[in-house]
Parts: sequence; structure tokens; C-alpha cells
Amino acid sequence: MKSPSKAEAAGLKHGDLIVAVNGEKVRDLPHDEVVQLIRQSSVDADVITIAVVPKIPENEAEILSEEVVDETTKKE
Repeated sequence: MKSPSKAEAAGLKHGDLIVAVNGEKVRDLPHDEVVQLIRQSSVDADVITIAVVPKIPENEAEILSEEVVDETTKKE
């Protein structure tokens, strides 16, 4: 992302995962195709809807990967 950009102004951050553009799933598309789709959408419409999964900071990713054990169901 170039700073300052429309994406940055909208809250998009470096490392965020774009999963859809105007309802079209783009998660498995190459980066250049996603960029092209966004650029074309900005020419064709006044509003672009982008679905994003925010990047999880490394210190929080470790917490998500820990296994939680429920003591009440643990066999002895």
C-alpha cells in the first residue's frame, strides 16, 4: 500500500487479507489480479466493498494456537 492511500484511509493495514471485492471471492487469486479488480472497480463504481481478515499480531497468534483443556472432561 502506498501511503497515504484510499485503502489506508478506509482502515486497511499492511498484512490484512482481502477475501472479497464487491462480493466476489478473491482469497485464492494472485495479488496482481486482486489489485487489478480493485482498480477496475474504482473506475466503474463510486463505492467498493472489500471484505478483510485483519492480520493477527504474532503475540496474539500464539494465544490462538494454544490448546484449551476442559478439566471436567479430562480422563484420569
